[in-house]
Amino acid sequence: VGFAAFEAAASAGYPLAMSTAVVEGRALEVYPHATALRLGGDPTLGPKRVWRRAALESAGVTTAPLRSVDALDAALAALTGVLALEGGCEALGDEGDGVIVLPAG
Repeated sequence: VGFAAFEAAASAGYPLAMSTAVVEGRALEVYPHATALRLGGDPTLGPKRVWRRAALESAGVTTAPLRSVDALDAALAALTGVLALEGGCEALGDEGDGVIVLPAG
């Protein structure tokens, strides 16, 4: 399903980012779990909704409206996009085959 989503994004004018050199106007592959870890999330705090919320809050994100793990993950993905636009991310993977964008470690 992910590949189909990226194909749809490309058809809409948002090709997949293959590095962090150019992210504006691109679709990014992100991994909310890894983003939360990079932001200092601590899985030993308990359920993922608890520690992912804490990771977002440590980054200055208001989390009160985020009522589910899916909403928290969407916020982590969006935050990754904002950080990428600001130059605060790195790409892991092969730029020829695709990369996952994460906050800089």
